[in-house]
Amino acid sequence: MNSSPRISRRWFLVALLGVGVTAWAAEKKAAPGPNEPAPSTRSFFITGVTSESDVKAVSAAVLKVKSVTSVVDLTPTSGLANIAFDHHAVTHQQIAQAILDAGAYQVAFKFIVADYAKDGNAPKIDAVFARLAKLVTIEPLDKTRNLFVIRFLPFTATGVKPLGDGFNFGHIAHPIGDPAPKGLGLRIQQVNEGSLARPGAGKKKAKE
Repeated sequence: MNSSPRISRRWFLVALLGVGVTAWAAEKKAAPGPNEPAPSTRSFFITGVTSESDVKAVSAAVLKVKSVTSVVDLTPTSGLANIAFDHHAVTHQQIAQAILDAGAYQVAFKFIVADYAKDGNAPKIDAVFARLAKLVTIEPLDKTRNLFVIRFLPFTATGVKPLGDGFNFGHIAHPIGDPAPKGLGLRIQQVNEGSLARPGAGKKKAKE
């Protein structure tokens, strides 16, 4: 008569342990390796799109880029496109160049380094930016938020690198965000807007 409560408690502990292991395994899931697919959707901020024909021209150009699967949220007034692609197969720069080649457009990307101005971090982060000066310009956009803008310079792909030519967000995300000694161990956050910013549709994403 008294065995039922014991059995119930035992099964409860087993079930609770199972939940804990599952949650731990989910937390420890490894990020994709450099040769594995890494699909994501990221906001590219575009100026010069003033008509539906511009929208069609930009969208068509981007959809021709390797691994791009969708272009959404681009309108004559939105100022951005949310582009789904595999950033281990093609670089941000290659997507930006496709947009530049489609017409009189300019392309930018935004990110935040919350502790940029703290503990002598600024010179170290600026040194990371400086290494990419031939591909992009990186400037403060809002100093109160430590918000930066990346503007893509004209670029010609060589086709030599198997993971894509030009600038990728990982070129700053890894040296800034990776733990020491490989990186500075600082939080770096890319900015997503448009439908990705609406509740339930996505979140601002951390480093690559």
